[in-house]
Amino acid sequence: MTEFLIYQGKAAIALAVFYMFYRLLLSKETFHRFNRIVLLGTAALSFVLPLCVITLKEVVVVPAMTASSETFTGEVAGTAAMVPEVSEPIWPVILCSLFALGALAVLIHVVISIIGIRRMICSGSRQALESGEILIITETDTAPFSWMKYIVISREDYESGYSQILTHEKAHIALRHSWDILFVDMITALQWFNPAIWMLKADLRALHEFEADDAVLRSGANIKEYQYLLIRKAVSKSGYSVANSFNHSTLKARITMMLNKKSSRMSAWKALYVIPLVGISLAATAETKVDYQYEDQTPDNTELVEKYSTPVDKDTKKSFKEKNLKNGRITVDEENDVVTIIYYGLDGKERKSQITGLPLGKESYFINGSFATKGAADIALEKDPDAVLLSTSLKNGNKVRAIISADYGKFVTGTIDCSKPINTLVIKEAEEKALQEYGTDKGVIVITTDQPKKNEGKKAIPFQQVAQKPGFNGGDANEFSKYVAQNVVYPESCRQSKIEGRVTLEFTVTETGKVADIKILRSVNDDLDREAVRVVAQSPLWTPGRDENGEVVPVKYTFPVIFKLPDSENK
Repeated sequence: MTEFLIYQGKAAIALAVFYMFYRLLLSKETFHRFNRIVLLGTAALSFVLPLCVITLKEVVVVPAMTASSETFTGEVAGTAAMVPEVSEPIWPVILCSLFALGALAVLIHVVISIIGIRRMICSGSRQALESGEILIITETDTAPFSWMKYIVISREDYESGYSQILTHEKAHIALRHSWDILFVDMITALQWFNPAIWMLKADLRALHEFEADDAVLRSGANIKEYQYLLIRKAVSKSGYSVANSFNHSTLKARITMMLNKKSSRMSAWKALYVIPLVGISLAATAETKVDYQYEDQTPDNTELVEKYSTPVDKDTKKSFKEKNLKNGRITVDEENDVVTIIYYGLDGKERKSQITGLPLGKESYFINGSFATKGAADIALEKDPDAVLLSTSLKNGNKVRAIISADYGKFVTGTIDCSKPINTLVIKEAEEKALQEYGTDKGVIVITTDQPKKNEGKKAIPFQQVAQKPGFNGGDANEFSKYVAQNVVYPESCRQSKIEGRVTLEFTVTETGKVADIKILRSVNDDLDREAVRVVAQSPLWTPGRDENGEVVPVKYTFPVIFKLPDSENK
């Protein structure tokens, strides 16, 4: 209901603004058919524009560290209060009821008018005209009017000569003015509370009369005789609301318009006011949709082939930087989605990492051949003043950046195939004994797809040592509290039994921002426990926490969900 009321409000504002500019710029001009099109077009546009919402997509990338990052466990305490469901306020129901009553009243008035016209048509004598219209001669004293293909005229007007009246009403029928009136009546039912629609309706009727008067004068009628005819008929009854009556418009306005000098064609350019108004309307209703992308250190479907470690030697760091600056490079085969990175290790030997099947639709970052994010790349450049940044631009404007850093001493080499269906990636480093036996050039990282046990062998870090706490929805734990309050549902069984309490949960925000390992530390009853677990388990991704080294860490939360009924239900 609220959305419907907001829509009607937007349509009312658009209609009022369009009509105001019409009155200021075009209402005095003499090109009546053009003005009629502008009025009807902007009226329809007022109902369409609120439905046209331009969505601007903003992608917020939450940085993660590289695959070679050490991982620790932190522990953080948070609090939240559950808010029971709030019933919908009564005011939208009242406003919608008032709107429906007003719309119904307008529609009833239209229907009554049509019924009255049909009765008059059925009661009068008929005469088919050569041009296709049907002339209805009625014995009642009524002003001449037309509706659809019917022209209704009194017996007195018929016998006293009616050629100019007939020409006038034929013009109404030929120009399909009856359909204009029905269309505006429907809009009026939807906007009956808006003064602009009533003024627009009056102006449209005036334009109909101006067009019909112009048709009479172009047929050769004497302008003074025709004006005297209008004066004589001005005292007649006004006719029905859905019909085009001969004396429907104000007499002064019609006579003044006949005497006005024809407007120049250049004046029609004033109608361009519609374009900036449409632009302003679309800009006012535009929405920005934030799309949070939580990047892991490597994509889900990747396979690292080999990974070498070389000792950091102070004597080789200078030559390491010089050689990478001179010979390090990135080549991209955009047609086949292949990125090749050539760089040099601390031992001076050439390394090569080739990434295949990687979608090149966004910026890509690598550190020593391993996947990374912008945040990790920035940290690598800050930590190592001798780091070398290689970069290449793609045809779509995106860039591929590779950082060669001596401080990040592990170098991923070989082929990284992003198209292989490997969902879990576990890297086990070769033992030092094997490295000593085969030399640093042959140290190998073995790739498996075994699922490791969660947090196995990881040392928990106290809350005070977590340098950057996990974030939620662009904020801190308070934003998560709001999320819980908005999404938790008070179990009906507990509401009826007036059961309240605090369910205390423990969960972990993982390095990828997911909520895992949910445990109940303090229980109230099964229904409240289940609801608390459900709403936390369905949490959107968090921004992972980081330790003092800037590395992503899993963080453990203790989070109470408080179920409390409002005072009105506790009485």
